[in-house]
Amino acid sequence: MTTMPDGVSAMFARISELRAAPAAVSEIKARFASNLSSAVAAATATSSSATGTATTGISQRESAGVANAASTATAASTATTSTTGASTNVTAGPSTGVGGTGATPAAPSAPATGAWTDRLPDAGKPWSGQIAASAQKYGLDPEFLGGVIWTESDFNPQAVSPDGAIGMGQLMPETAQWLGVDPYNPAQNIDGAAHYYRNLVDRFGSLDLATAAYFAGPTAVKNAGGIPSDRAASYVSKVLGRRDFLAGTSATAP
Repeated sequence: MTTMPDGVSAMFARISELRAAPAAVSEIKARFASNLSSAVAAATATSSSATGTATTGISQRESAGVANAASTATAASTATTSTTGASTNVTAGPSTGVGGTGATPAAPSAPATGAWTDRLPDAGKPWSGQIAASAQKYGLDPEFLGGVIWTESDFNPQAVSPDGAIGMGQLMPETAQWLGVDPYNPAQNIDGAAHYYRNLVDRFGSLDLATAAYFAGPTAVKNAGGIPSDRAASYVSKVLGRRDFLAGTSATAP
């Protein structure tokens, strides 16, 4: 038996490889199509799962009205609250979307007791417990903090001013972030307002100047060396007048 020269043998082997090539290509195509289909199915399932999780998270945020707002290193001198301050400039807050609740959040179940609570407007009575607790926490008179909340929002937990101030104490978003509170949560908002007032009283040394700073911003009070404008003076007079009414030292509320 004779053997073929090496060159001829190699040629026949190459011919066999070429004849088999179409079948190999078809097999590769089939495997690729199968793998691609599986990958698409897996990606679709993952996307659906992620969408469901995100929707659930938003729903929980809306119903609870609570966010884990991280406190930042914003200087107190640049944190400001509403520059409107008056309830006439307050509108209803968002009813849907993150931060909105769609319904007035529930008030604390245990209102405070005391003569000052009887003088609160009806809208403020359910919030007297939180006002008293936050005032005590930060060393403020509850009548004073009640006068602040009354003037800022008329005790409307969903109030949002044209300037973007939010909730019971009309906190600006950057102030709420600095304080580490969710402004859409009424209890946190009241507590944040009390905390911020404590900071301003300690800084300026009097309720008059602290109230002016709450309205116009600390920088405005610092630059003016006192109450910076007639509007700020009017706001201070209203807050302190309502404090006096709640305390029983004034027969009427401004």
